[in-house]
Amino acid sequence: MGHCLGLFHTHYGTGEAYNPNTCNDFEECADGSNADSAGDYVADTPADPNLFQGGTFLVDLPTCQWTNTEQRDNCNNQLFNPDEHNIMSYSWPQCYQYFTQKQGERMRHILKNSA
Repeated sequence: MGHCLGLFHTHYGTGEAYNPNTCNDFEECADGSNADSAGDYVADTPADPNLFQGGTFLVDLPTCQWTNTEQRDNCNNQLFNPDEHNIMSYSWPQCYQYFTQKQGERMRHILKNSA
């Protein structure tokens, strides 16, 4: 449903085509400094390298905590700290809890302005 309302996955640009050996133009920096022009293009969702990598969830159950605490971005070599509870992440379904305020604004904008 989020896609129908204008949202990308939180790992879009970073996790979708992520290549740790090159600089991906769409990779959101872990510090969020390019959040408006990269990643999922939503400033209040943390950079996300993809919580589901290589066929494995990198989120612990039942705690819903990110387990890959060593993965760094290509922008500034900073550690990722993704939001495991965001509905648009690739977390466990049991962990999904919310959309962010700006994701909500985007969805309301689409509802109001789309045919």
